[in-house]
Amino acid sequence: MATLLLIDDSPEVQRLFQVAFKNKLGYEIVIAANGEAGIEAAHRASFDVIVLDVMMPGMDGYTVARQLRQDPKTKDVPIIMYTARAQPTDKTAALEAGADAILSKLSTFDDIMATIKEVTKAKSAATAASGQVIGVLGCRGGVGATTLAVNVAASYVRRGQRACLLDLAPLSGHAALVLRMSPKPSWDDLPGEINNETVQPLLRQHASGVYLLAAPPQPPSSEISNHSFNRLSQALASVFNVVVINCSPALDATSRTAVAAVSRLLLVTSPEVTAVQAAKGMMSYLHSLSLPAERLRVVVNHSAKDMTLPSANIVMALGRTIDAELPFDESQAGALLQGMPLVTLAKSAPLPPYVLGLASLLQKM
Repeated sequence: MATLLLIDDSPEVQRLFQVAFKNKLGYEIVIAANGEAGIEAAHRASFDVIVLDVMMPGMDGYTVARQLRQDPKTKDVPIIMYTARAQPTDKTAALEAGADAILSKLSTFDDIMATIKEVTKAKSAATAASGQVIGVLGCRGGVGATTLAVNVAASYVRRGQRACLLDLAPLSGHAALVLRMSPKPSWDDLPGEINNETVQPLLRQHASGVYLLAAPPQPPSSEISNHSFNRLSQALASVFNVVVINCSPALDATSRTAVAAVSRLLLVTSPEVTAVQAAKGMMSYLHSLSLPAERLRVVVNHSAKDMTLPSANIVMALGRTIDAELPFDESQAGALLQGMPLVTLAKSAPLPPYVLGLASLLQKM
């Protein structure tokens, strides 16, 4: 049964929706008489659509809409503003607050129903298109894969998108260390039933805007099973535009599952002989896992100043082109000390334009 949350202090409007939508169309109606109660109701249960009055005592409809849009649980629920006024300025204000449509209280029942059908259909289509899942895999430790994963996620936030970083490091919480965040809670705290609601409490938002699902600080009690990982990635991709997964270079069972699930995999190496040889071996192993060649992107990261192996030698050793080469940037050390992604902290430094370009390229592929 479809569920509708009505946030309106008018008894007349409440009766209209109870009669018109519940009795005639079979909608389950939940009524909240003010903005605070509406936000609380939206947290307690899931709704197919929210109809929201603009003028209410206390918190007005615009404030309610903005708070609902900022919450990962309710950010995609269709919102229709319902007001005694419906001037162009009111429509602009409603859309800026996050409403999908605005209706006058003089609208007919048919108009209301048509609008509800329109916005729910549009939201369903948008939700069905899950967020992109990108994997970042170092050919070995020390090539800067975790730092790149952090900066790629932050690049999408800079582009106005919601991004989550899932750190699959088997221990020590690499991404949490880079961001100077607590590694608790972590994916080791995942419950038996994994869905949007049960995952949300495990996410922490960094000052850069990136959400992190951290790796455990100690060896985990168990690996994430294939089934659990698939449920986890689906839950995250339904909430975020982009999910960046920091895979373990050891390619344990969980990271192998991630490699098979991502839409693009960045294999990170450095311009020095042992790292390139490690990348060559990793490419061979990925091929044995039947990773489609079109999903793989090779990134050469100048993680230290003295790494000078020519690009032509790397291409010859790997037997394929390099998709991106990132310059050494002295600012990265300062960013790490501050626990901030360089693309957020020092936008004019040498590295950020390259990472932003890589992020843009990934979404076009």
